Amino acid sequence: TKPSMSHAMRLPSPLMGDGLHVSHASGGVLAYFRWAEIADSRTMESQELELVLVLLNCSARHLHSFDVGVPPSKAWRLALTTEAGMKPSAEVLLQTRAKPNHNFSDSVSVALQAYSAVILLRQS
Repeated sequence: TKPSMSHAMRLPSPLMGDGLHVSHASGGVLAYFRWAEIADSRTMESQELELVLVLLNCSARHLHSFDVGVPPSKAWRLALTTEAGMKPSAEVLLQTRAKPNHNFSDSVSVALQAYSAVILLRQS
């Protein structure tokens, strides 16, 4: 059967998309954004682009408060963490601050365990 128009227009998960922007790579920490590209924006209903922020701490240092620059947004929700004993939850929101960092106008502060990964989803 042929997929419905609404199903055909749905974007893939931002982690499966082709969009990639590395915003920080220094001191053993890598931060990058992922998103799914819109194939033809003329056929899409107006919607905000889903965006994820991936943070990797490849160092032996525990970073209690790592500030990372983000595009304008209200908050970022924890989607995945490799921190032992901590589970992602809709209640774990990191509020965006109007503090420029990494060539973005806003930033969020994230705790990064040594040798860990965190994935955050942008909340409108």
